[in-house]
Amino acid sequence: MPIIANKLKRLTPFTPIRVLVVFNDTMTAIAPITLKVTRCDGVNNELAYKELVRPLVESELLESEKHFAGKFGCVFTPFFQLGPKTYLGTKPMVHKEAFYPFMHDSALEYYRAKNFADMRYYISAQVGSSREVVLPLMGEREENNDEMIFDSGYLNILNGLGIKNKYIATDFYVDLNTERDGGNEESLLIKDFLTSKSSSFVRPELFAGEKSVRILVRFGGEGKPYLITSKIQRQGHSIRLFESQFDAAQSLGFKVRQFGDGIIFDDFDWNTKVDIMVVATCTKLESENYTKTLIGLNWRSVPCELTLQQTIGINDVGPTYKSRLYYLGKATRNANKGYNQALNRWEDDNYQFDDSTGAKFREYREFVELLNKAGHSNDRGMQGRALLNWHDRSAKAFAGEEQVFVFAANFSLKYESPKRVEVNGLRPFGEIFTNQFSDIYTSEEDRVYNMELGVASFNSAGNSGFNFNDIGSMTDKTSNHGLQLKLPLPNPTNSDLPWGKTLPEADLKELAAKLNGEHSTPSQKEVYKRLSEEGLTEGEVKQWFIEDATKSKVKPLGAFKNE
Repeated sequence: MPIIANKLKRLTPFTPIRVLVVFNDTMTAIAPITLKVTRCDGVNNELAYKELVRPLVESELLESEKHFAGKFGCVFTPFFQLGPKTYLGTKPMVHKEAFYPFMHDSALEYYRAKNFADMRYYISAQVGSSREVVLPLMGEREENNDEMIFDSGYLNILNGLGIKNKYIATDFYVDLNTERDGGNEESLLIKDFLTSKSSSFVRPELFAGEKSVRILVRFGGEGKPYLITSKIQRQGHSIRLFESQFDAAQSLGFKVRQFGDGIIFDDFDWNTKVDIMVVATCTKLESENYTKTLIGLNWRSVPCELTLQQTIGINDVGPTYKSRLYYLGKATRNANKGYNQALNRWEDDNYQFDDSTGAKFREYREFVELLNKAGHSNDRGMQGRALLNWHDRSAKAFAGEEQVFVFAANFSLKYESPKRVEVNGLRPFGEIFTNQFSDIYTSEEDRVYNMELGVASFNSAGNSGFNFNDIGSMTDKTSNHGLQLKLPLPNPTNSDLPWGKTLPEADLKELAAKLNGEHSTPSQKEVYKRLSEEGLTEGEVKQWFIEDATKSKVKPLGAFKNE
């Protein structure tokens, strides 16, 4: 590749670079090689790539390189991802320290300080545990045109070897310029992208400022109410459910009561559909990171995931569910007079919610209605404030306008049972049986255990900003962010429970031909026997509850057919 190193010409971040590495005859086997692209002008950030050293083939070599065919080496092209696309070129890199307090507030400010004008890089290689070697870069020099910067030591060596008009440099220069190519390079000015030591693109920051989450749960599917289970302060007491929601919970047909921080179900049907809703808010939105020309990501819809945990005894991590956070709108208020303790309400609130959903997202209309009424002092208004973390009596008075951006994600819980049946509902898991005392005078079949359900983590994709470590609710200081449900669990080996049900008869007949035929192996026949019998054995319960606790799916049926 030509290396232009005078002050007038630089490579752009999107200039493709081709590196050919050829080994001498002592290299006779395929081996891993690490190639590093390092910024070395004081920033000293590096990006590592993995390749294989293997025999070079003629089709990948230039005409002047054909004589290297058959020798061990590799052809390497640095690349980086930006938004949905991958680009050949040199990724601009910056130390995280550049954005520490009192340094630079943004990537744009760092750019305006001329820190991207003369980025100096070199490329090095390392095979296995051998010494890392900086690769020399070779280029042609035309007569009377000195565009190469080179090391005089290399020049003396080359002159001694009789090589004329070829000069070697170890470093090359890259220039980022937002006024070039229609301003496309402005898309590179994202702090998370610049400080990442990965060629992969990680979703940049979106949710910023103060952040909070609220966990809600719905039993029975569409049409049933969501219950706000986060701890809230009301009339000097910490409670989990508002009065109207508590009444709604009772109407589900379960025996529900509140005790301490928990919502206790004295009766629960494990065939019940369960949905978990996460309402997430932030006071600042970095949406411009997503709308840049070369990024083009939809900031109104961001992937996320929720991991459950069983909190009796040592916390047991359960399955992870995936969904998307959808933008519901922006809530604003102006409460210059603060909170009126006597009237138990905000004064001079001027609250409003700008609904961004329109007729879309039917499953979120219930929350949008609450958010529209969050300025009221009645029970519905208080529930709306609970979603926004604006209901705390001890909150300090503030002046001026406050705003929060509201997102929500729905997780419809489902799992695949050990019988390979897909079940819509809550999957039990964890060491429930060893961590609880059970009445030794009660027959094993009639014993009842308890599952205490919490949230282990909630994360939005990449560096977008919502994760377990930095979400702190003003009123809910528990590690599980408010979801604390205590559910009775009958003996899990009982055949009438949803995870003990067998597949439909037609599916079992199909399996019988594969697993229980004349030529089936003993292990296949045993698998079919267990799939066709109702209920789980104690061993299967322990395997599924403990060893496979993090799995929403187990071994697929197709895996048995060729055993």
